[in-house]
Amino acid sequence: MSLKLLGIEVIQQNQSPQSVIPVDAVQSDASITYDQHSDISNGTPWFMNQINSMPMDVAAKEENKLIGQYRDLINTPEVALCIEEIVQEAIIFPNNGKLAIELDLSNLDENVYTEKVRKMMHEEFATIYDLLVFNRKGHDIFKRWMVDGRLNYYKVVDVEDLEAGIQSLTYIDPRKIKKVQESNRKVDSATGKLIINNYKEFFYYNEDGVKDIEEEKKKTEAGRGTTYASNLYQAAQNQTANMNVLTRDSVAYAPSGILDASGKMVVGYLHKVLKTANNLQLMEDSMLIYKLSRAPERRVFYIDTGNLPKAKAEQYVKGIADKYRTKVVYDARSGEIKNDRKFNALTEDFWLPRSGGSKGTEISTLPGGANSGDTEETEYFKDKLFNSLGVPKARFEEDTSVFTAGTQITRDEIRFSRLISRLRANFVVLFEDILGTQLILRNIITAEEWVQIKNKLNFKFAEDNYFKEAVALEKQTQMANLVSQFDQLTGKWVSKEYVYKNIMMLSDEEIETMNEQINSEADTAKEAEIKSKQAELDLASIDKQKYDLENPPETPEDTGQVAPQMNAESYLDAPHLSDNVINEMF
Repeated sequence: MSLKLLGIEVIQQNQSPQSVIPVDAVQSDASITYDQHSDISNGTPWFMNQINSMPMDVAAKEENKLIGQYRDLINTPEVALCIEEIVQEAIIFPNNGKLAIELDLSNLDENVYTEKVRKMMHEEFATIYDLLVFNRKGHDIFKRWMVDGRLNYYKVVDVEDLEAGIQSLTYIDPRKIKKVQESNRKVDSATGKLIINNYKEFFYYNEDGVKDIEEEKKKTEAGRGTTYASNLYQAAQNQTANMNVLTRDSVAYAPSGILDASGKMVVGYLHKVLKTANNLQLMEDSMLIYKLSRAPERRVFYIDTGNLPKAKAEQYVKGIADKYRTKVVYDARSGEIKNDRKFNALTEDFWLPRSGGSKGTEISTLPGGANSGDTEETEYFKDKLFNSLGVPKARFEEDTSVFTAGTQITRDEIRFSRLISRLRANFVVLFEDILGTQLILRNIITAEEWVQIKNKLNFKFAEDNYFKEAVALEKQTQMANLVSQFDQLTGKWVSKEYVYKNIMMLSDEEIETMNEQINSEADTAKEAEIKSKQAELDLASIDKQKYDLENPPETPEDTGQVAPQMNAESYLDAPHLSDNVINEMF
């Protein structure tokens, strides 16, 4: 028998290695891994043998249990607040109508992937963005990925028209689908290392989720009275009744990127918070119980019973207490007021017998809890919770202002910014998986080309510019102060190149560009100065002409004098104004 996989297979069939791969330790993001040789017996498909032998059930149940615990953590207010802070910081929707996540193809070879191909790739990415309804559900998708530690989307395609691409994306609850990795492993006799000759990945999906085989076995034993082996087989049959096996390429799988200590199970981002959150909740509950039981002051009545026997002394004290104690309560169901003085709660008065008659009857006060307002323990676990999630505590303090350069940009904020970058890098695996399938189905690239370029793709997230601008401004201010201090040393003790490379931290290309810009700006400034001087000269010339027209010189006829006659020699002796003199005068 052979196992039939449902769904498309466009990439996986080209990814199986053709030669052995030496490995020292196997780490996988699959829920179940199995050895192909060890699971085939008596002609039964390996998949049925694996289910019947129960390791799949154990691993799947452990994953589902963790997912349930992660989802319960959202009920803790501090955890919910931190998750919202991370999601809002990671997914930002610009006001200019751009996408929250954009595809960057700058690392691809322009000769191979022309502008036309790049445009088609951008269009297909926009199609995927719309299929996920990311503009409206982006925050919810990222939050679900953070909490569950994985995302699964089924790629719905038209099998009769694969070139139409992905028609829709259907979300699958991670408790109903598990990734399986098939391998053919053996030990190399020459090196003694574990080697993998071949591998394949797929998913098994059960609408009813993973059932408890032990519970199914008990039900079968109670109903039919069969043996353990037949009960176990029947339980496995019941579990696989509604099971579907899906190809790797038909499901978009985006894990958290975090594995447990064994390296064989994917855990969520909230895994490290489980213990701290539980401790915080336990501490808060214990403090509430303490305050309720110890907050009020209570009276202690020491009743002198003389030499009465113990039984009669207790009866006497009870009578005194019933006589003087009244407990009036209101019954909300009937609307009646009744006296429940026969019940004595911990927060009420104490009546104690005192024998011997030495001190007589006494009434004293039992003080309430002295440290009922102390929250040091809870604050400790809150700080530990914030540290576990990587969110700066200062973000939740009421007296903290917005970011101010040089004061509020702390190491915690820098670490938080780097955490957001790591989470984004793991989250875009979802877009990368879907985009690869879409490009291959649309015949834009081949499966071989996708394997070569998928690691060269970049995904740019929209940024909250205020914080990054504040950090950049602080860095520029510090650099400007250093440059001004080195200005007096430049040209005497240090060179300009040293300032460029070691103070301004510029590369050779940036230095070259900077010098070109400085020279260009200098030439532009000289041209502007020359034009300004020329304009001033032109204005002065115009003013001179206007003055000459308004004030013509007097002729010899007007003054009654004879104009001197000038010959060639006298003309040569006459003074002449040079161009420099004219420029200085006007």
